[in-house]
Amino acid sequence: MTQELIDLRTSIMSGRYEDVLAIADEMEGMSKKSTLRKIRSYLIRMLIQLIENQVEQGLRNSWAVYIRDAIMKIQDLNIMENNKSHYVKANEWDELLELGFDAAIYLEYSSIESQMNDEQSTIINLEVTATKERLDRHLPQELPDLSRSRIQKLIAQGHVQVNGKVCTAKKTIVQKGDRLTLRIPPVQPTELQPENIPLDILYEDESLLIVNKPANLVVHPAPGHSTGTLVNAILAHCPDLAGIGGEMRPGIVHRLDKDTTGAIAIAKTDIALQHLQGQLKAKTARREYLGVVHGAPSDTEGTIDQPIGRHPIDRKKMAVVPLEKGGRTAITHWRVLERLGNYTLMQFQLETGRTHQIRVHAAYIGHPIIGDPTYSKNRGVGVNLPGQALHAWKLRLQHPLSGDCIQAIAPPPADLTRLLEVLSSRTR
Repeated sequence: MTQELIDLRTSIMSGRYEDVLAIADEMEGMSKKSTLRKIRSYLIRMLIQLIENQVEQGLRNSWAVYIRDAIMKIQDLNIMENNKSHYVKANEWDELLELGFDAAIYLEYSSIESQMNDEQSTIINLEVTATKERLDRHLPQELPDLSRSRIQKLIAQGHVQVNGKVCTAKKTIVQKGDRLTLRIPPVQPTELQPENIPLDILYEDESLLIVNKPANLVVHPAPGHSTGTLVNAILAHCPDLAGIGGEMRPGIVHRLDKDTTGAIAIAKTDIALQHLQGQLKAKTARREYLGVVHGAPSDTEGTIDQPIGRHPIDRKKMAVVPLEKGGRTAITHWRVLERLGNYTLMQFQLETGRTHQIRVHAAYIGHPIIGDPTYSKNRGVGVNLPGQALHAWKLRLQHPLSGDCIQAIAPPPADLTRLLEVLSSRTR
């Protein structure tokens, strides 16, 4: 088995969803069709193994059906591709990954948790006193320290009983007199190690941390970057963060690319994580960036409304991709702040948060970000930069507990300031 497949298997069994997708994307970007078939066959074997584990341990049948559906889709596509009657499109591959791995990871967590001794778990017994109400709506009212999404996950994993019987349907109606038992398994220990990496803190309280990320710092562990990440630094600063979010990037609300600098939010509690991610989804959080681009836009402001997806050829890149071919809605608002000859300082505001969104949209309108190694190659400006001239300048959001508006402003890094000074001096 190749090292890539070994890494893939380790990520699956550890439930590291982000690593799974990153490894699969990297392998697809470098592989020939024969290797792709090998990967798909491997995925099928892994999912079948998980189903067999479930049957042996008497776990949730609903997930078995879900995973079998994923396997059938993968197998059908393999058959059609082998018969040259169908080519597996990028969006179909991504859909299969999400469908199969999401199910597999939940199932694997359930398998692990089912083997834990109840003495390690927290058992909560409740009696319903209200009138008819959905299970996933009733429990959060009784247990305010647990978010609704966390409770829904516990229900799906088989940790909730209604009148002595396991219930995995969140929409189940409970009524007065029903007895509920909720089992909260202990937090899985993280493999991440705290590292003493300096943090530029813009805001901090008991629920929330906002830092000014420097360039050349990966946000969370991924293939090739298992240490030295922002998450490692945050774990040293906030030791209790290891269990937040239940994943390899504990507490991370949103991401910034490795060489993009600026404000990034970290939740310190599960409630804060769900609240802040909800704000991003509802588009109530405001994220503003500064970017220096090649060329001079003819207008002073505008909006780019173009879907973004994986590049159809180079799978390590993103691109403007039609919705019908797997692209996802992406909207970026922009405004000219200063014209610097053949370059322009622009302000970008994200309405959505797709991977590489500003970088892809800027290149799409013919004004790529200066220093971008992926989307503006071979277009130097005579100034050495650590990466793209893109900075997460302002982050405004609602505090998850108080509801107060919080705005964090990250001062531009020295490299960006120096670039602006050099470009400005050339126009005099």
